[in-house]
Amino acid sequence: MDKTLICIIIICAAAVLTACSTQDAGRPTPDKSASEGVTEDIISGGVPKDGIPSVDDPKFTSVSETDLNPDDIVFGVAQNDTAKAYPRHILVHHEIVNDEINGDNISVTYCPLTGTAMGFRRGNTTFGVSGKLVNSNLIMYDRATNSYFPQIKGAGITGDRRGERLDQFRVI
Repeated sequence: MDKTLICIIIICAAAVLTACSTQDAGRPTPDKSASEGVTEDIISGGVPKDGIPSVDDPKFTSVSETDLNPDDIVFGVAQNDTAKAYPRHILVHHEIVNDEINGDNISVTYCPLTGTAMGFRRGNTTFGVSGKLVNSNLIMYDRATNSYFPQIKGAGITGDRRGERLDQFRVI
């Protein structure tokens, strides 16, 4: 492989890793420009709002009681001494889990079209599946304000929360 191509790949990988590891602490001032150019690209995903039902108040079992196979993919969240696993085969059918971990209200999200799993602190609201997509990515909506949030962007593109960035946490 050409050395120039290898350097380009390394630089691109470093840029992606740097962008992915940057997380804001707390809630920054809304940036209305974060939604510019996005709302024009919203399309129907073929289902109505909440046509893909989120999992609200999930129930968990111990690892020994699950019917998971060793090759099954799960998405993990760990906070302090608490760890939870969200099986992909469940998230494929629900896309959003509104949960709680150590007193924090969270949402674990999965977009089957882009293969992305992400976690957000949701405060006192819950997120639902809007039935809309942007760039083939799930658009969540805040049930308290009806504001739309593309999952990968993690920022409001419509409604009262337009421009507001969600507080993201790591999902492994």
